[in-house]
Amino acid sequence: MSRSGSRSLGGLALAVALGGLALAVALALPAEAMAQRLAGMVWDGAAGAPVADARVIALSAQGAPLGDPIATGLDGRFELFMDTGIEEVFLIAEKAGYATSAPQLASGPDGPVAGLLLEVRPVQPVRDAVTLEARTGSDVETAQVVGFVVDRDNGRPVPSAEVEVVGTERRITTDANGMFVLRDLPPGETGLAISHLSYATSGKLFRAEAGQAYELRATLAPEAIALEGIEVTSRTPSWYRQMEGLQFRMSRGLGGTFVLDTQIEARGYPPVAELLRELPGTRIRKVNRFDYTVNFRRCELPPVLYIDGVQVNQPEEGAALPELAMVPAMDIQAIEVYRGAGTLPPEFAGPDAMCGAIVIWTKRGG
Repeated sequence: MSRSGSRSLGGLALAVALGGLALAVALALPAEAMAQRLAGMVWDGAAGAPVADARVIALSAQGAPLGDPIATGLDGRFELFMDTGIEEVFLIAEKAGYATSAPQLASGPDGPVAGLLLEVRPVQPVRDAVTLEARTGSDVETAQVVGFVVDRDNGRPVPSAEVEVVGTERRITTDANGMFVLRDLPPGETGLAISHLSYATSGKLFRAEAGQAYELRATLAPEAIALEGIEVTSRTPSWYRQMEGLQFRMSRGLGGTFVLDTQIEARGYPPVAELLRELPGTRIRKVNRFDYTVNFRRCELPPVLYIDGVQVNQPEEGAALPELAMVPAMDIQAIEVYRGAGTLPPEFAGPDAMCGAIVIWTKRGG
């Protein structure tokens, strides 16, 4: 073999050796090196100080937990690593004695958000009342409750649990963070019944005093409950994911308007177009017995229409929306209305949605 041939083979052997070394180094890297780093601090907005031992929970854009919670250090700081394949990650912080922080975008299409600060504020427990500030023009004559409903076994929030003020018709549903707020409670003995089809019902009794705010934490035990005389409808996993996404968008308080099944029932189940007619900036025109045109603000194109997450129309100027009559009002779980492209959440945005979107969720799901 010639000397030049020996040098070529030697170079090849060196390249193979270096390639093997690079592969070994890559395999030896910790999982954190292959993920995006999210770091920040949990801050007490009232005291102006960091909060130690708070739980930081990562959520998907639909409000589903991503992995296990982590705890902040003595300096209130936290650090966690998430899969780079997740498009959007939101963070919330919670700790006993504090109201859960608002969900904050921690990672989006442009990567992790720097300088994350999750602000929490203390809320007094039921046993320690705190006086509310007097309302303008009158004294406070009612009480307020901020509540959190969690799973007894894993401590995670329970969304869509129903909280009923016993002896009244007042009912409220927990949001994606398991949180609810009851305002204007009359003074006196107050009972709350907290229920969810996947859990055993829990009851809370306390004495409400005028001008006081209370924190209530309720744990629900997982249990399949058989209810005589009540029809229990089986729901698909996709339906529950859709409802979690709806709760999350409602809790973020963005530019949408939400119409729930209880409101539709109270109106006597009118056609969907008639429900929309009362919304500000909405123009409704009846074309014939069944068809309507719908336009928002000064837009000449109709909005995009989604039914159970599927787009069912192609917006054209002057076109009616016959699809609105496809779903009987009695079958509707909720309606989301976004009256412009600037108010649309990412899951409903697109080139067809320049004039907004109507999103209908049915009780049967997609």
